[in-house]
Amino acid sequence: MNKPRIPRTPARSLAVLAAVTLGLLAGWAVFRAAGRGALDARLQNRQGDPAALQGFTLLGQVQHLNAGAVTTFTLEDGEFCSETRLDTNTLAGATNWDYQLYSGTNWTIDPADRAAVNAAAVPDGDTLTSTAPRLVWMETLFLPDGTEVRFPIATWSEETPVTAYWDPVDEEWTDWCAFDVTDTEAELRPDQNLVPWQGRYCLTLPRSTDLQAAGIYRVEESLTEAEAQARMSAVPVGAGGAAAAETAPYGRVQLFYTPENAVFVSGCLPVGELLAVTWLDKAGTLSLDLVNGAGQRVDRRTLTDRATAETLRITPLPRQRPGEAGLLVRSPGPQGGEEGQLVVMRAENGRLTAYCQCPLAAQDALPVFAALDDTGTRLLQVDRKAEVWDWEVRGYHRGTLDSAYELRVQDLDDGAVLFTAGLTAGDWAWGTHQSASLGRLDALSMMQFNTQVWFPHLTDEPTL
Repeated sequence: MNKPRIPRTPARSLAVLAAVTLGLLAGWAVFRAAGRGALDARLQNRQGDPAALQGFTLLGQVQHLNAGAVTTFTLEDGEFCSETRLDTNTLAGATNWDYQLYSGTNWTIDPADRAAVNAAAVPDGDTLTSTAPRLVWMETLFLPDGTEVRFPIATWSEETPVTAYWDPVDEEWTDWCAFDVTDTEAELRPDQNLVPWQGRYCLTLPRSTDLQAAGIYRVEESLTEAEAQARMSAVPVGAGGAAAAETAPYGRVQLFYTPENAVFVSGCLPVGELLAVTWLDKAGTLSLDLVNGAGQRVDRRTLTDRATAETLRITPLPRQRPGEAGLLVRSPGPQGGEEGQLVVMRAENGRLTAYCQCPLAAQDALPVFAALDDTGTRLLQVDRKAEVWDWEVRGYHRGTLDSAYELRVQDLDDGAVLFTAGLTAGDWAWGTHQSASLGRLDALSMMQFNTQVWFPHLTDEPTL
């Protein structure tokens, strides 16, 4: 006997569809939660007493580019916490750098030679060509607040071809300029990190020129583009043209501090109310000067006596505690090769209150973060270890990975290592999954070879 057919109704079909949808959503939520957990940062393979983490503050972020997620991890009051946000590649903090300096270099004629250069001008299409006995290097700095400043850096005395351009549409001339003047331009160019300190921008001129001394300069006045254009007067170009004078400085950049006997100034960074300046003398001694707001040196430390401008590498480390700063210094070693030093310092009320200068624990370690504890007697260091693993994914790729990270706490009085741990964030390349089998990886952490770790600046400097 046949069973009677139960007719399908729209209501019943919708109920079945709703049940299936809810099941899929529940499964997706479980999958997402598992994936989020797989990307969280962890401290693994701990050795020593975790109580050594007390007194340190740390903020880090991991950008999982392929997974479209950001993991934020913190260390506060000895507790390590981690949280992952999915469907985002936006970091909550700033980058590791101070403001990047954008600048424009223009070799133009000396104002005293303008009449002679104009008299020798020869038309060439929409341009004029001539020669100048001297050139002036004018540098224009474009600041993050939208203003700019222009000042001279050096002169060049050699008969040099110069060109002036004419726009036939707008019938406007641009002033005389020259290109590829000297190969030493890169050595004289201001350092590209613009440092905000005490309400002003500071920049570094690494070497002395005939017009400027090597040292730290402060931007005392800057103008908007409209204000700068209003201050530039028209000057004659060729037989009948006129242009805004590229030789005219505007705004004001003033020398703030220049160390005596300096042949190379490598840079500066804020340490609370002090400014740390690193520089080399002729003998190859690398010094660190701490300078107050009046441009007076209040302290000096010797970092190495085997450095040259060509072999020296100084990397500022992220600042996350007010009044504290760190440097990674690499220079030639006594037996050849390269040696590294880690410098961390803290200043309060205009004086140095804590200072650490120690060699790297291992030359294959690259510190990416360092900080002192509340008492200034212990050092927290996060190293990127140069471990190399072979890997192969479904037979398509083979190469090396070197992204292991280690967190360590050291007593500065006796050098004892109090605590170590591996820092991971769900990435196979960090050693969380050291097997080449993709079966151990969920969909969110799969193929996370393109992972970036950030320790953002948390500076007490106001936004300028």
